[in-house]
Amino acid sequence: MTNEANEKIVTDFCASWAALDIDRIMAYFSDDIIYHNMPAEPVQGTDAVREAINSFLPQTASSRWELKKVASPTTQCSWSESITS
Repeated sequence: MTNEANEKIVTDFCASWAALDIDRIMAYFSDDIIYHNMPAEPVQGTDAVREAINSFLPQTASSRWELKKVASPTTQCSWSESITS
């Protein structure tokens, strides 16, 4: 996979959160995901992750993600997010 393709995956993932679209968000996760949205406890598996995200996403008015850095080819990235209820 090229660096550009890796960066597109990251930016598209951030855009799925900005769109507040649970189906688009979930499309990025594998069945064995462990999701840890602090300070909540980690949850494992797509059903548990969907439930966890749906516990706050419907009340979310907006979600803005600012991509700070994408380091390819290892695709490590950092970002900041701002969620408004």
